[in-house]
Amino acid sequence: MDGFMVRGCGSPMQWMLDLRGYGMKIDFNTTSVGYVNWRDGDTLEYKAVKFNMAEFRGMVGQVQQATRRALLEDLMFATDRQGIPAVPWQHLYDDPSNDEAG
Repeated sequence: MDGFMVRGCGSPMQWMLDLRGYGMKIDFNTTSVGYVNWRDGDTLEYKAVKFNMAEFRGMVGQVQQATRRALLEDLMFATDRQGIPAVPWQHLYDDPSNDEAG
């Protein structure tokens, strides 16, 4: 195996590696077809999918609501926000030099 994997010996493996390198060079240096396009300054097109920024914001809002519902109902078993404890975010910090538990 070592005899075939050595570069500079004219082996079939070297020929395949050279062809692979040449193909990769062509791939990296050749521009490809662009699929993302902006229309009217507000509409984004990607292949056959078209949406404007208002639709995108709506989709992000729906994902946020679905995630919040899953977090509250499926993970915390709460029916409303009153059922979850308050987290004092301003008092939380991490000391990366401390490797003790807690």
